[in-house]
Amino acid sequence: MNFTQGRVLHVVLSGLLLWFVSHGYCSAEHHSADQKPSTLSWKALREKAAHRRRRIIMNNDGNDVRGLPKDVPRTRETFLRQRTSPLVGSHVDTICYCTGAPFNMYRHHSQESELYRNSGDELDWGWELGQDGPDVLETMIDFGRQHGLEIFWSMRMNDSHDAKYAWCMSQWKKDHPDFLMGKPGQEFPFGRARWKGRWSALDYSIPEVREKTFRILQDVATRYDVDGLELDFFRHPVFFRPQMTGQPVTQQWPALYSLTTCYSCRKITYWQKGNGCYRSMFLCV
Repeated sequence: MNFTQGRVLHVVLSGLLLWFVSHGYCSAEHHSADQKPSTLSWKALREKAAHRRRRIIMNNDGNDVRGLPKDVPRTRETFLRQRTSPLVGSHVDTICYCTGAPFNMYRHHSQESELYRNSGDELDWGWELGQDGPDVLETMIDFGRQHGLEIFWSMRMNDSHDAKYAWCMSQWKKDHPDFLMGKPGQEFPFGRARWKGRWSALDYSIPEVREKTFRILQDVATRYDVDGLELDFFRHPVFFRPQMTGQPVTQQWPALYSLTTCYSCRKITYWQKGNGCYRSMFLCV
């Protein structure tokens, strides 16, 4: 990572690490809407959540059932057995679970994002679990509750595998080519990947990109009983067009995004307080 990329990431993460967000889901530790927590009790709940034991935080990229033999049963037990069930009794206390690498394409079922059905030539049936019951994210959350594991949903903020693999580019990106860093096949002197470029990365200086990102995060936070959201800025660390040509990225560029994201988190907090329960939730970056 060059100096420009490092500076951008440092400023963005510095802004986000300061924030602690809340959303409403009834659980073992909650207050109902009729029992709005006092400032002291709310701080106590946050303090307890903040100091929860997290010996190892594991990031799971979500490819649990990708490439398995065709004759393996397509069940939740098979899904969990690949990477999750063996963790019981280990030092892993928190799992950041990614339901799909491509931007806006995920294996959990949503009306906000697209369903990740295809992994090129490899069999990938994770998305099928949501057709007849809990989807992959719900399955992970249920398992976490049963075994005392903390479950975060992990979002790759600017994954650019679709610069090489056409099958993992979302329709949303195809519909908005002007939101991307460049044109198909375009190479840049900086922000390179092992496949020569990240032309398909999103430009986060564009308001519509930031708003779409917020809606994806909001959708998960409001519909799933996750303990938090992981904003994975390292997949991949290019967010503004000047990075692609090695130009300085001024303070106003990353600050614009970090402030917008923090404001969005406060909106999640506000909206969820009307859902009937209060519960602490973290951002992980």
